[in-house]
Amino acid sequence: MKSLSLEQIKIARQQALKNADNLVKDAEALFNIGSYPRVVFLSHVAGEEIAKHIMLTSTLVRLIAGKNICWEKFWKRLTSHKKKLELISLMEDIYLDKVVTDNLDEYFKELREQVKKIDLYKQKSLYSDFTKGISHSPNELIDKVIAKNALVWAKGRVRFFTQIENKFQKEKILDKITEKSIQEFINKSGIDILK
Repeated sequence: MKSLSLEQIKIARQQALKNADNLVKDAEALFNIGSYPRVVFLSHVAGEEIAKHIMLTSTLVRLIAGKNICWEKFWKRLTSHKKKLELISLMEDIYLDKVVTDNLDEYFKELREQVKKIDLYKQKSLYSDFTKGISHSPNELIDKVIAKNALVWAKGRVRFFTQIENKFQKEKILDKITEKSIQEFINKSGIDILK
């Protein structure tokens, strides 16, 4: 599989975050005209773009640290809707201190079930479908409340990661990361961010 340079990854990170922001703006416009199912879809995809931003950042740090990247695995994860949903959900749970470390197997089982439900909403926001033998259009299943919640969720994600990215840019954090500084962080914190 094709490998990427540090510069390509830096650019792709920015593009993913900017695209997430644009998707949220499009979702807001659709909310204002009452196209609620599409708001849910675009809000959902904006979350996937945030997850892509996180994946690219992780890969960038690993490359700077001199780690080998399995590009086949990288591309598979980067293009997997499920993996991106799992990642963004995990990141939110960590932020909200919901990860139960004494039973990680159970946590990840529940996370995968949650991701299935989230993905089902994405599908139902685009396609007419049968539910319990009855045909429904997306407009019958996705109302203003669901759309508003999805939009608030997406806006919060974009705002949070944009704030982090702005700090990275302002302080030129990515330009300061070296293999040595990563190892020093691991040694001081006891957290191996390269696993």
